[in-house]
Amino acid sequence: MDDRSIVALYLRRDETAVRQTAEKYGSRLRALAYGIVNDLQTAEECENDTYMEAWHTIPPHEPSDHFYPSSPGSPGTFP
Repeated sequence: MDDRSIVALYLRRDETAVRQTAEKYGSRLRALAYGIVNDLQTAEECENDTYMEAWHTIPPHEPSDHFYPSSPGSPGTFP
């Protein structure tokens, strides 16, 4: 699933967003966290904390242009 679709799930407060994020980024997040903490269980907790932080940070019903602004000159942009 592409990032725009995942963000749309977060905006709708669809819990599938977390699963899709895990499928797309989970192994990278875990590897990054493991490289820092050198403990698999702690790395998995860091990964889960990241999903929860995303869930609580992305506001519901926010216009998608907030995350993906239109390119200059396209409809919906300001001069």
